[in-house]
Amino acid sequence: ETVHERRIPQDGFNGLIQILHTQTKWGLSCNNMRKRDIDKTTYDDYLSLLFAHLYCTVPQGRVGGLSSIKLDQFAEFQNKGLAMTDQFKTRAKYGLQAVVINPEILSLLKIYVGRFRPVAVKANPCDYLWVTYKGERISRVGSFVTRFFEKFGNLHVTTTDLRSLAETTAHRAFLAGSISPAERAA
Repeated sequence: ETVHERRIPQDGFNGLIQILHTQTKWGLSCNNMRKRDIDKTTYDDYLSLLFAHLYCTVPQGRVGGLSSIKLDQFAEFQNKGLAMTDQFKTRAKYGLQAVVINPEILSLLKIYVGRFRPVAVKANPCDYLWVTYKGERISRVGSFVTRFFEKFGNLHVTTTDLRSLAETTAHRAFLAGSISPAERAA
């Protein structure tokens, strides 16, 4: 159903990752960008790329957990490849949620923290890691993911679609014997 509605490519995550990689080279090249050249569109494009990576290359939990990460937790990403939060919708049931990154996301995240975020918080300091171009906390991560795939893939992909696709992919891999019950539960 989501394939026919242009929400997920026919080849699932592989198709989404192909779209991501078309923009990742640009994202990594932003390390050489002068801060004065970062306008709102460039800022939003970069954040959209980063959030799309977070949801497509490493399975994530609820967006509330991701948006609640504070700037001082950046060191946890660098040292452990993850940061923990207890600020998400189903925390009463699950307790903590890990926000996990991979080396490619860490490279993009370092550029965000070093180049992009300082532009946004110059006039409006904020403790949260993820901030809008105006320096305000981002609470609607999903809109950036949707924006990325609409702009660069002509697809209307939501974080709910991605979480559902991750569950379906894990279930199929489990039924095929490719992953263990513990790997599926993770």
